[in-house]
Amino acid sequence: MRRLARAATAATGLALVATGCGVQSTGVNVAQAEPFSMSGTSSSQVPSQSAAQYQMVLYFIPATNGLPRQSVRYVTKPITGVGDLLEQLKSPDDPTLVTWVPQDLQLIPTSNAHQYAVQSEDKLNSAAQEQLACTFSYYWRQHPDPGAEPSISFILPGSISGTTWNDCTYLLGPAAKASATAPSGN
Repeated sequence: MRRLARAATAATGLALVATGCGVQSTGVNVAQAEPFSMSGTSSSQVPSQSAAQYQMVLYFIPATNGLPRQSVRYVTKPITGVGDLLEQLKSPDDPTLVTWVPQDLQLIPTSNAHQYAVQSEDKLNSAAQEQLACTFSYYWRQHPDPGAEPSISFILPGSISGTTWNDCTYLLGPAAKASATAPSGN
């Protein structure tokens, strides 16, 4: 009986070796014993099966209420400004988050830095204003406009003056002061 058990064990071991230790022809590679090598000329690449390669940071409101929450999305085209961000803010892709940004919202730039006239059939409530302020302020901190602060003001329908300037400091922290000239690099 022991002889039969040994023969079965040997046959199983031989079968595993012969079939590549269970690795199928699906492209799975056998692990190597040495560490991964890092070539000085290699660069980080986005996997080819995903065309989305540009990161977009948006702020949505939790469905249970609360402060705006950051949501990262990857898109196929570079983000060129508030228009791209605005379109993405109209539809959260996380079921625990909601948007208060009206679907028909248009933001018309004024001559005053980041101040926009609001056009929408629906009211731009405070939650929507917070979503926009946090999303745009985050974007402007990453992509500064020379001489402009990363804050926003809205001219609401029926109003002649803008809302208070908002840079989402309570979530993003204080912003560095914008300079009229580019930094010297020193």
